[in-house]
Amino acid sequence: MVLAKKLQLYQPEIIVVGRKCMYEGQEPNVTTVEKVIKWPECKDMSEMKRFLEMVDTVRNWIKGFVEVIDPLTKLIRITKSKFS
Repeated sequence: MVLAKKLQLYQPEIIVVGRKCMYEGQEPNVTTVEKVIKWPECKDMSEMKRFLEMVDTVRNWIKGFVEVIDPLTKLIRITKSKFS
């Protein structure tokens, strides 16, 4: 079931999960990109997880995304296994 206020028909573009979707294709939402760029330094694991979730929505447009994010993902896994 789709709520009427979320249903957008015949729009030239819509924003869906950090992406601007248009007939011509997709591009990152400017607001999401600004949030990623201005994100403050993470102080704990929960902040880092929130940051990674945010960045994941625009990963298609970040060159070398996997190489940059891999150390952070490993750090989360190591920390999680130590405290589980």
